[in-house]
Amino acid sequence: MLQAGGAWSGVRAVEMLRHIASLHANPLPIEPLVERLGLHECGRTPYRRLSGGQQQRLGLAMAVVGRPELCFVDEPTAGMDPAVRRTTWELLEEMRGDGVTIVLTTHYMDEAERLADLVHVIDHGKLIATGSPFELTRSQGAATIRLVVTDPFPPEAPGSLQRTLGAGTQVRPLNEQSLVITGSADASTLAKVSKWCEEHDVLPESLTLGQNTLEDVFLQLTGRGLNS
Repeated sequence: MLQAGGAWSGVRAVEMLRHIASLHANPLPIEPLVERLGLHECGRTPYRRLSGGQQQRLGLAMAVVGRPELCFVDEPTAGMDPAVRRTTWELLEEMRGDGVTIVLTTHYMDEAERLADLVHVIDHGKLIATGSPFELTRSQGAATIRLVVTDPFPPEAPGSLQRTLGAGTQVRPLNEQSLVITGSADASTLAKVSKWCEEHDVLPESLTLGQNTLEDVFLQLTGRGLNS
């Protein structure tokens, strides 16, 4: 599944899928695949007139219709709405359960965390970490605290909170309204963060204690955001 392209500009969506299916000895039934991926609504639309999400759905259908043993998918859910994105995840999970090897390229860390058995983190063309989602999230610290506030933090907030919590923790801003605290992230730290918010007139929207996510791991490994 290419990130973009892969079909003639004037071909109709279902016509293209039927053509690809005809090239395989034992393709999947067309109609259930069309229905599942929501292609019935645009089946007679020329490829060039499909939305980005519709082109992605057609690309996925073209990639799986031949019952592959090895499937490469490049940014499979880019441009998809949440419902179709979930359907795509379920389809890829079923293929994995049937023994298909899937090589997935994605910038969505939640997608990698849900779908992948083995994750390779690549930064500027270099492989910097490898492991299962469990191994990677545990290797970068046991727990995190995520603080999301209603209004943007003042510029000095990360440093001030860092001094309050001490050397056993690390405070890292994700954006102007959220921080992640790693290290000694426990109930005592939660209490200190809550008190700091009260003293600095900061109104929390959410304050949660949990495990690292793959997004947390990426930020810790690269020191930058996912789109940098």
